[in-house]
Amino acid sequence: MSNLFAIAYPDPATARQVRDEAIALQKQKLIELEDIVVVERRDDGRIIQTSLTTEEEEHLREAVKAAQGSAV
Repeated sequence: MSNLFAIAYPDPATARQVRDEAIALQKQKLIELEDIVVVERRDDGRIIQTSLTTEEEEHLREAVKAAQGSAV
């Protein structure tokens, strides 16, 4: 049986930090996650969903920058 938990945080940075900590707990086999995401509603009303860890986001950002540099 699966459970769905939705938790609100005062800012996206806190939500990402909690997500990263939950993933670390899973790596230690202390909890089991099927999926974990951060959903943010921006001031302009747009909804942004992030399912990557902060570390994965940074690697992706670096890869995009590198690809943009080589595409010139």
